[in-house]
Amino acid sequence: MPGRALVTGAGGFDVTGTASFAEVKAIFAARCIACHDGSNPGLVDLRDDPELFARLTTPLATATCNGRTLVVPGSLEESLLPAKVQPRPPCGTRMPNECARETCLSAAQIQTIVNWVGSGAPEQ
Repeated sequence: MPGRALVTGAGGFDVTGTASFAEVKAIFAARCIACHDGSNPGLVDLRDDPELFARLTTPLATATCNGRTLVVPGSLEESLLPAKVQPRPPCGTRMPNECARETCLSAAQIQTIVNWVGSGAPEQ
């Protein structure tokens, strides 16, 4: 976006533009839903339903990332989601699935997540 200041967060994330929740949900559908389909209570449910945004913005109650929040709108430093798709996340394993069964997210997919969170994580 022309004229927009670059915002750098923890881990060197740079917000280079904006992204929509629809774009992020498309990444979840394509790359995450195979494991995060709501059938495993130990994993965050990433299905596209009316409660998805609430699940993303509620602190986790998991053994490895207890109390962390996947998305704190506008705060890359506090949001776990951007870190979970990078090498060496602060808790748990890198997603998707430690890049073992599938390839890691592309740089463009990671940037979409970073831009969405960093620009306030709008629900629309």
